[in-house]
Amino acid sequence: MLARVQAKIADIKARNRETWHAMRALDLSSTQLTPANDDAELDALLATLDEAAPADVEPAPGTGAIDAELDALLADLPFDLAHRPAPVVTDLDGNPVEEPTAPLSIPMQAPGLKQETVTRQRPARARKSQARDLENRVARMAYRRSRVTSATSPLAAPLAQNPSSTPSNLNTPSDLPDPSDPNAPTDLNPSTSPTQAKTPNALAKTKGRKSRARLMASWDEAGELTKLDYVNRAGAHQGDAFAWTLNLAPDVEKAANDNGRPLDHLWRRVNSCLAREPALASASVPLWLVLETTPAGRLHIHGGLFVANPELLPAIERALAKAGGEWGATAGREHQLDVGPQRTPDAWAAYPLWRQGQTRRHLREAAGLEPDAPVRIATWSRGLTADAKRLHAEERRAIGRR
Repeated sequence: MLARVQAKIADIKARNRETWHAMRALDLSSTQLTPANDDAELDALLATLDEAAPADVEPAPGTGAIDAELDALLADLPFDLAHRPAPVVTDLDGNPVEEPTAPLSIPMQAPGLKQETVTRQRPARARKSQARDLENRVARMAYRRSRVTSATSPLAAPLAQNPSSTPSNLNTPSDLPDPSDPNAPTDLNPSTSPTQAKTPNALAKTKGRKSRARLMASWDEAGELTKLDYVNRAGAHQGDAFAWTLNLAPDVEKAANDNGRPLDHLWRRVNSCLAREPALASASVPLWLVLETTPAGRLHIHGGLFVANPELLPAIERALAKAGGEWGATAGREHQLDVGPQRTPDAWAAYPLWRQGQTRRHLREAAGLEPDAPVRIATWSRGLTADAKRLHAEERRAIGRR
């Protein structure tokens, strides 16, 4: 066995001197880390290794020698690691600060600052749209019904018979304004006396209360449904209100569609026929008209006119019939023009606009316009605009925010 070990050692020395050095170092470390061994054969092998070590190779130092060398190197350093100074705490600018002795507690809100609550922003509502136009009409109709109901309430009759039992803050029927009077105050109701009437300041939003309530659309932001309603009410103060419907001859309808602006074309045609009528030479006939199409796309006119002198009505009918054109057949000629009193003015002013989307689409297609091209379908006499604006402003202020 000893011969084999010696042969192995000689082979290792011949092949790699460094490998032999590592084996020797491992052997020395194991002798210092492990307890003494009483094996005689192993002792003889180790002695042989010592004798076979080259003369120019120093034996690998043991663990203790390495520790002693490290201690000597540390002793030669220019500072003492045993008394290392404490680290210096600095701020973001490099200035020394006192090291906190306790963990920092970060407040949720800085003192003196008002905490703001983040709320979800609601989408802005359109200032001018068909949906808002319909909302405004619902508010108008509700307000007008409440005025009529309060003026004709049966509870006022017993109170009127016994004035002494009438509360001081309740209006009697004689004190109530006439709803049909345009000059009547619009901010009175049966629950308040004239001295307790609402003022415009009472319609302002309550301070500190967040609400999406708003006034009706202004005249500039109102749609045709709102404007036509007040135009019709303004015309009723200039004469008897009549409703009229005019069916157009095929050539007149084609000329209006080919014009590209059918409303302007038909408005000029109607006013021209009224002006050429001899009986109407010195008379003014305020009117409004709206274009409408059937589901099949046939164009016709709905409108309202206001006559101060009933004797002029036959001449007006002749002029409107001429504006509609000559029918090629006698069948149905009596239905070309229909004129009659307005029994429900508010409903008649809104009726022609219920199918305004369909009408605008048909007019765009007939004129070859783009699908989103603006098309006007309602117009009225210029003399009705001022009164219509006044009535609109009064009722808008009376209804208030809702």
